[in-house]
Amino acid sequence: MAAERSKRVRQAAQGQGMEETTKKIEPGFRIIIRGAQANDVKAIVNIYNHHVAHNACVPEIHQVTEADMKRRMDDVRYFKLPYLVAVKPGATIAGRKKKGQQTIQLPDEVVGFAFADLYNGTKNMYRFTAELEVYVDNKHYMKGVASCLMDKILGLMDPMFPVKGGYEIQGDEAEGIGSFQTIKNILVNMSYDSEEVAAWKDRWLTDTLGFQGRAPLMGLGVKNGKSVNLKIYHRITGEDVDPKKLPISPIFLP
Repeated sequence: MAAERSKRVRQAAQGQGMEETTKKIEPGFRIIIRGAQANDVKAIVNIYNHHVAHNACVPEIHQVTEADMKRRMDDVRYFKLPYLVAVKPGATIAGRKKKGQQTIQLPDEVVGFAFADLYNGTKNMYRFTAELEVYVDNKHYMKGVASCLMDKILGLMDPMFPVKGGYEIQGDEAEGIGSFQTIKNILVNMSYDSEEVAAWKDRWLTDTLGFQGRAPLMGLGVKNGKSVNLKIYHRITGEDVDPKKLPISPIFLP
C-alpha cells in the first residue's frame, strides 16, 4: 500500500507540474509543527498585525484583537480544517554547577502559523473548496518557516501531496489524527504591491507546491499609499469527492 501511494504521489506531483524531489526541507533552525492552542493567540496576533501594518499580503488595514483571532481559530476548528503553528523551541541555559545554579529552559517561540478556511463562507456551493493562508514572524523570514508550514498543512489536506518533512511534528492535529473536512480545491490569494516579491512567491507556489496561478487582477486594492494587485493560485487535491454528498463538518448552520 505504501509503495502504491508513493507512486500515486509521484504521478500527482508530475501532473501538478511540481519539482519531483525527496529532499527534506532544511530550515534555518529546529522547527516543531503542531496544532495551534489558545495560549498561542497572542503570538499569532502579533505576527498577523505586523503584516496588517506593513505588508500588502493581508487585506485588512486595522489591527485585529486577540478575541478576533480566537474566533477565527474556533471557526476553522469547527469546520474541521487545520490550524497549525511553527514553533522554535526555547534554548536551554545550563547553570554553573560550582555555584549551584539551576538549568533554565527558555519558552518556545511561535514563529509562524497557517490555516485553511472555507472559501466564500458557509451555506454555499463551494463546500469542498478552502482558502489557505500562511504568515511568518518578520524576524524569521527566509528561514524555511513558511515552507515547513505549507508542507505539513498541504499534506493534511491533500492525500497526494508529496510531503518532504525536515521538521518535527507534535500533537494529534499535526499528525493527522481525527476527522478532517474533505477538500477538493485549495486556493491561495496572493495580494502584492511589489513585482519582485510576487515573482519569487509565484515560483514557490507553482514550482515547489504545485499550485496553478491565474491571471492577476491589477490595481484591485490600495494599501499604505500603494496600488495592490491580486493573483489567485489553485491546487486540485487527490481527494475523491461525490458532489451529491456533504463534507464531514456541519456546514449548514441553522
